[in-house]
Amino acid sequence: MPITDSILNLLDIKDPNLTITDVFEKIIRNTRTKIIQAKLSYQPGRCPNCGFSDSIKYGFKQVSVKLVSLTALACLMHLKKQRFLCHQCETTYFAQSPFLLCFNSSFSKPLCERIIELSFDSLTLKEISKLTGVSTSATNRIAYPARVIQKTPELPENLSFDEFSSRHNQYAFMAINAVTHKLVTLLPARTKMTITNYFWNHYSLEQRQAVKTVTVDMNAAYASFIYQIFPNALVIIDRFHIVQLLQTAFKDTRVATLKRLPNHHSRQYKSLKTHWRLFNKTENQLDAQHIKYYRGLNEFTTQQNIVSLGLEDQPTLTAVYMVYQTLLEALQNRDFKTFETTVHQYQRTNTTMDTAIRTLKKNLNGIQNAMLYPYSNGPIEGLNRKIKTLKRICYGFRNIDHFFTRIERLLA
Repeated sequence: MPITDSILNLLDIKDPNLTITDVFEKIIRNTRTKIIQAKLSYQPGRCPNCGFSDSIKYGFKQVSVKLVSLTALACLMHLKKQRFLCHQCETTYFAQSPFLLCFNSSFSKPLCERIIELSFDSLTLKEISKLTGVSTSATNRIAYPARVIQKTPELPENLSFDEFSSRHNQYAFMAINAVTHKLVTLLPARTKMTITNYFWNHYSLEQRQAVKTVTVDMNAAYASFIYQIFPNALVIIDRFHIVQLLQTAFKDTRVATLKRLPNHHSRQYKSLKTHWRLFNKTENQLDAQHIKYYRGLNEFTTQQNIVSLGLEDQPTLTAVYMVYQTLLEALQNRDFKTFETTVHQYQRTNTTMDTAIRTLKKNLNGIQNAMLYPYSNGPIEGLNRKIKTLKRICYGFRNIDHFFTRIERLLA
């Protein structure tokens, strides 16, 4: 294989009409740059203006084309393009190559593909610009074409809804397939009007009636209009958010108890303050046999003894703890009957657990579905984490369309 063909192969240029004449290095704007001199020529065919086959070669025109760098140095091609003259319409035109992006473009097609490929990762425009040797403004033009809201050809039977912070304290809406975890849509707002208009305008009633389940968190707004969009869908409350609600209510009660204790050096205070993680565990996970040394208390004891010490002579905290444990165990065992009975028989304690129980009462149907179906918002929360990482690395996005373009590529 000739050396020129090897260079073209390394540059991912598969045009037989292009030949390399020289390769050298040059300083351009205080930057070391590899210069590749090449010539593009072939026998003229039909004129693109008039369609007649009456053209002749009519000199060359040199253009500069930026290429993908093979090393850390910038790579530039000085390309002599063959000029043709048509005797019929007396116009001139130039030889074209499929590796060039378009007419009069200064970027090669492999370079543009490389920029778009890097935009699928969590990289800033400046980092992509440094890796490709292209200016930030040019990288922005190539990486962010005009965005059009796309819809999936078929609406999945099982959906997951969630929101994420987009910019300036605004929240955007995201929906994914609960089974395949593929992105369904991104919307710039999480309002009822935005979401309902999207699904009503993009999907027929028959397609929306085929949706079986929609998994959401405890955002009351979603549950209020999901049935308007998907008449036959069941609302599933994410199990993680149920546990989070109960843990937050118990934590607030525990902290309030700590503040009321007169002696902040007592064993009870230390057990509630230092070993709070033991109180969040289910009772069947507490070790009541093995004695270990626990810092904070500075004594040898068991996990069960620490929990008992913290609840001693604290009737309100004990009542909240027992409700928390009963609901947590019922949720883990998918025992909805026990869960429902505990919620309805709950006695007010004048703590934040009262608010949590009222929220659970309003969402009992969704909680029952959560115990019957395996779907959760775990996958969409994982995608949300990727979005937050992208936003943090790129220091935010001023253009919401650019932000959504990067998200769609990141989650593709």
